[in-house]
This record gives sequence, structure tokens and C-alpha cells, in this order.
Amino acid sequence: MKKFLNYPATLLLVALMVQVVIAVIGATSDKHPMGDVIFAYKPWVDAMFAGGKWFGINAAWVYPYPALVPLLLAQVIAPGSYLTGWLVLAIAVNEAALWFLLWRFRAAASLGWFWLAATVALGPVALSRLDGLSIALALIAVAYLLGSNISGSALWLTLASWLKVWPVAVLASLFLPKENRLRVFRAALYTSVILVLVGFLLGANQNLFSFIWAQQNRGIQIESLIAMPWVWADVQNHGAHIYYDTHILTFQVRGNLTQQTSHSMGWFMLAALAFTAALTWFCKLREAPKEDLLALSAMAFTLDLILFNKVGSPQYLGWLIIPVLIGLGYRLKDWWPAVTGVLVATAITQVIYPNVYDALLEAQLWPVILLTVRNAIEVAIFVWVIWRLFGLAFKK
Repeated sequence: MKKFLNYPATLLLVALMVQVVIAVIGATSDKHPMGDVIFAYKPWVDAMFAGGKWFGINAAWVYPYPALVPLLLAQVIAPGSYLTGWLVLAIAVNEAALWFLLWRFRAAASLGWFWLAATVALGPVALSRLDGLSIALALIAVAYLLGSNISGSALWLTLASWLKVWPVAVLASLFLPKENRLRVFRAALYTSVILVLVGFLLGANQNLFSFIWAQQNRGIQIESLIAMPWVWADVQNHGAHIYYDTHILTFQVRGNLTQQTSHSMGWFMLAALAFTAALTWFCKLREAPKEDLLALSAMAFTLDLILFNKVGSPQYLGWLIIPVLIGLGYRLKDWWPAVTGVLVATAITQVIYPNVYDALLEAQLWPVILLTVRNAIEVAIFVWVIWRLFGLAFKK
């Protein structure tokens, strides 16, 4: 049985069937877990064709402009059914990335099965968000990394970062070893310069970089860690409430000090990233094992972007798949808390969204407890990772 599960064809076939099932469940659910595709991506495409303005190029957008590529491809694949086109694209990209991982890194079967398990645990949002495509590109980067091709890994992580910014966390971890820095810098710089030049050739103006500041004025999303005091205050009717922001198209909290806290979260995130960078740098000075440092720092940087973020979208849990895969690929000792914690957190996330999300919006007790437990697991993983890094930094 073990030999059968290690066949690449077995994993690819099972992954294909499972993703099709997830896609059908998501597309037919009355909870609308594919809502972003239907209510955001499709209207964006329609608006661009109707108005002649291109988001991220000559019109402000929350994403870097290369994210237009999958949005437009979905329209080309299935002009009569945008959701079908998107799901076909998402599954095809995932299958291609998984095939590349299995082809490039021969011992990758266990990594592929974990990716599939986490995808199942996360549910339809693993397929219905741009984050899923960025995770697929990062999966290719993991294949290059485990094959000791640092430049290739940095290139694909940079491409993924131009879809959604989060892969810069893993890119930062690659930059730590001294022997990697020039290769990582060159790959990231050349790739970014080419993409910027292409953007300007397409007619870009200052809006090419609008994704950097586009979310500055948004509020605190209810699923984020920082939102929990106000969510619990809403449960207890203590002067806070959940509302829908029609501009950002998301549910946020409103109450005492929410606006000030929202404006401060960027600084908290920068401080967390600086702390992690300093700690990992000290680990490097103490000659910590390269593999341990890469996996732990990738996890820590990624959690910085999640825990100190005023946005807490469910698909963000998928980001943690990549650091876990790095640790699995390097066969790190005692890596099970990361594996188990991420799987449990993603599974709880699917229960919350979309299954009990309506009840959460009403600030009912049990959904809020579930959200609190999910966020607590993320914090526990973060504490565990930082503890491991301290162990590397101050080992005798």
C-alpha cells in the first residue's frame, strides 16, 4: 500500500478527483464559498472590458497587476461560465505544480499528500481565491529549494509574490544564509524589474504600485486575531458590532478604538517582522543548521503576516502549507506540531467559513468560540516556532 501511495500518478489522480469534488461542493453550496470569484473577480473583469481601465495598471487595485492574468484566463477558458473557467484554471495550475514537485524532488510523495490533506481541510476557498494560485507557484519554488536550486526557488517565489504579497515571507528566509543572498537578490530583482517594465509597456501609471497602499484605510476584519476583543464584546453586547464594508467587500468590527488600532497594525506587523529577522539573524551567527533555520524562519515570517494583520481571510491559512512542506522536505526533527497544528487550524477554518459564517456574523457564541480556538492554534504554532528559534540562537 505504501508503495502504491508513493507513485506520482496515484497522487496526481487522487488530487484531481478530490479537487473536482471540492469544486462541485463549493460551486453548488448555498453558503457561497466561491463568492469572491462570482462577486469580485467576474465583476472586475466585466468592469475593465466595459470601462477601458485596467486594475493595477492604470486604475488602483488591491492586488499587483500580474493577478490580472488568471482573472482574464478564467474568462477565456469558459466565456459562458466564469466560475467554471476559474475552477478549471485553479485545478490545472495545482496539478501542474504538484507534478513538478513530484518530478523535481523524488522523495516528495509525503509532501504532496500533506498539500492535498491541507487543501481538503481548507475546503472550497483553497480553489476560489488568488491565494491558491500563489500557493501553487510557491509549491514549484519548494521543489527548486529542496533540489538546492536557490535561484529557481527565489524566481518562483517572486512571481508568486506578484500575485499575492505573502510569499515574500518565504523569500526572506531564503535570504538568510550568506551563500544564498546574491542569488536570491538577483532572482528577485531581475524578475521584479521585468514585471515592472512589462507593466509600464502595457500603459501603467502610478497605480502599478497601488496594491502597496490600497488597503491602508480598511478596517479590522472579523476573522483576524486583533478583532477578537471586539467580536467577544459583540457577543456580550458591550458596545461593539460587526458590519459589512461595501467598499472593501468584507465584514469588519466597529467599536471603541477600532479605527486607531486599524491604523496601527501596519507598525505592529513591521515590528514583528523585525523581531523575527533579528532572531533568525542571531541564529545564523550561532551557525544554526541551515535546514532548520530555513523552515522555522519561513514559518515565523509567514505567521507574522497572519497574526499581526488586520485582515484575516480564511484562505490565509493556506499560506502555512509552504513552510510546513519545507520542514517536511528537510525531514526536520519534531516537526509534527507544525504539521498537526496547520491541519487542525485549516479544518476549523472550513467549519467557520462557509459553514457557520452566518452565525458568526450574528456574533453567536459557538462560532466565536471556534474562531477563538482557531486563532489560538495559530498563536500556539507561532510561540512554538519562536521557542525553537530561541533554542537555536542560545544553544550551549
